[in-house]
Amino acid sequence: MPGVHSMIQQSLAALDSGDISAVTIFAGEWLSREMNPSRAYWDALQLPYYLQQHYYPSLGELDVQVRDGRGGPVANATVSLEIERGWGWSTSGRKRTAAGGGARFGGWAGRGKTVAYRLRVAAAGFEPARVGGVALVAGQTTTTAVNLSRSM
Repeated sequence: MPGVHSMIQQSLAALDSGDISAVTIFAGEWLSREMNPSRAYWDALQLPYYLQQHYYPSLGELDVQVRDGRGGPVANATVSLEIERGWGWSTSGRKRTAAGGGARFGGWAGRGKTVAYRLRVAAAGFEPARVGGVALVAGQTTTTAVNLSRSM
């Protein structure tokens, strides 16, 4: 299945270079519904195995801990994960912190390199914060603490 594999490789290379901001990999679902391929074709495609070898190893995780000035957790804060692309910053994900002040993201970490993101954090009663230079490393979890100051 060199055509499908080539398409995935080209898409991942474009994502890695910053030419595109996302890759949606649901080709297996699309192929099975639209083309109705035989079981032999699907088995030969080996899409889950191929993604395990070429896509998933390039993902990293980010564990964000949002704290107040006294070190206590800030629940329900909005944390936005942004990545810089050729045209500017793009929001990669947005989550609310749990009761313990944490939020967890997964994202593209690149192949053989790290990818820098930035965080924007906002919570009622606090000044908004921005943290730059947050690096995701493939196959690893990065932990970042964000300390918020009470608004006046």
